[in-house]
Amino acid sequence: MSGQPASYRYSVPVVLHYLDRIEAILDKVEASGRAEELLAASLAPDMFSAGVQFRVAMGFCLRVCLPLAGQEVPNVPAGTTLEGLRDFARDVRERLESLDPKDFSSSRRLRHRA
Repeated sequence: MSGQPASYRYSVPVVLHYLDRIEAILDKVEASGRAEELLAASLAPDMFSAGVQFRVAMGFCLRVCLPLAGQEVPNVPAGTTLEGLRDFARDVRERLESLDPKDFSSSRRLRHRA
């Protein structure tokens, strides 16, 4: 692991840990039998729903790691259903796990989406 660039070591494993936590919470939401209600709920009137919060958090996972690897960040899907969030989580995990640490070289020029 020490041979990996710091930009890889301090991004991908950390983000995968947070993705694990999101997926564990989604498991609990599903087990509750009230997924639709819980994903539509928010803690305050001016706050995004839980489903949107999960979607945004998973989007951050991509926005942190992909540019460091010189890859474009895809558009985040709009859905906030349990099935849609699980599909997005699988996609995020696959993308992150497929990243090659050598692509995180500090000499790589970062590309930014407008």
